[in-house]
Amino acid sequence: MMTYLRSHFPDLPIIVFTALSGRNLTEKLISAGVKAVVGKGDDTRHLVAAVRAVHGGEAYYSPTVRRMLNEANDGRKPRDLTKSELEVLRLYISGMSVGEIAARLNRTKQTISLQKSMAMQKLGVERDAELYQVVYRSQRVLPDIY
Repeated sequence: MMTYLRSHFPDLPIIVFTALSGRNLTEKLISAGVKAVVGKGDDTRHLVAAVRAVHGGEAYYSPTVRRMLNEANDGRKPRDLTKSELEVLRLYISGMSVGEIAARLNRTKQTISLQKSMAMQKLGVERDAELYQVVYRSQRVLPDIY
C-alpha cells in the first residue's frame, strides 16, 4: 500500500493510525515517508494533533510511539542529554567542526570536545559513524538535532 501511495502520490502526507506496534514496523513506516504515526491505544487528541502537525508541514509521532522508539534504541537514552550537549551535537551533525562550534557558541574547543564526548558516552557510541547512525535513528525522538 505504501509503495503504491508513494509512487502515485509522492507528495501526499500520510498519517498512520494503527493497532500494531513495534520499532521495526514504525521505522519502516517512517522510512517509507509516513509523516505521522498514532497508536489506536493513544488518546484521540493525538490523532487530532497529528492531523494539525501534518497539515502544517510537520511530522508527528504520539508519545507512545516516541517512547517506544526511544526505549528501543539499543539501551541508549538520548533524552538524558543536556541542552548544551544537544546543541553541540546538532551543530556537529550539521557539518561544523569543533573549532567552528566553539567560535559560534563562544566557548573553548576543550569545552565543545568535552560536551561532544559526554554526549557520545551517554549514547553509548565511540566513533562519529556510530554517532550519525544513532542520531539518524533518533531524529523522531530528538527533532532538535535536525
